[in-house]
Amino acid sequence: MKMNKKTTIIALGAALAVSGTSVYASDSFTNIFSYKTDNLKEQQHIKNVENKLVSSWNLGRETILNQSITSGTFTTQQNLREWKMVNSVEFEDKLFSKFKSKEKSSFMDAFYGEERKSNLEVGDYMPAILINPELTEAKQFWQKHDGSYIVINMKTTKSNGTKQWYVEGEAERIH
Repeated sequence: MKMNKKTTIIALGAALAVSGTSVYASDSFTNIFSYKTDNLKEQQHIKNVENKLVSSWNLGRETILNQSITSGTFTTQQNLREWKMVNSVEFEDKLFSKFKSKEKSSFMDAFYGEERKSNLEVGDYMPAILINPELTEAKQFWQKHDGSYIVINMKTTKSNGTKQWYVEGEAERIH
């Protein structure tokens, strides 16, 4: 099986980015760091970061839902409330285990693509996604340092029997 250099570099970069950020957004921050420190102040800081991220993701989900209802862009086939929220640290356990290798690669290409890069700024929070039950459409989102949210729509097409992920349109900023 032959992979081109670009795909290999992107996949490696994505893997490093996901593993590098996993420490900050795990469902069990305290469990990850508890063996490193007995300092109560540090443990409280870790818990505060965890709470801040979870609150940001939950607020983002509700903001996207409310925006969809208000603007009339509500997904016709499904209610967004049925979509599952997955933070970027949980991708491997809760999402990629359901993907074939090529689909995982195209998802990472879309997730870490130019639309995301052009909208990231210092002070932004870690992203999460809302993904439909069929795993064919997702909304990547994160909170900006000013409190607004960036939403990037990701969809799939079939190519040679495999789902290929792509970014649909431009990122949307919602408040």
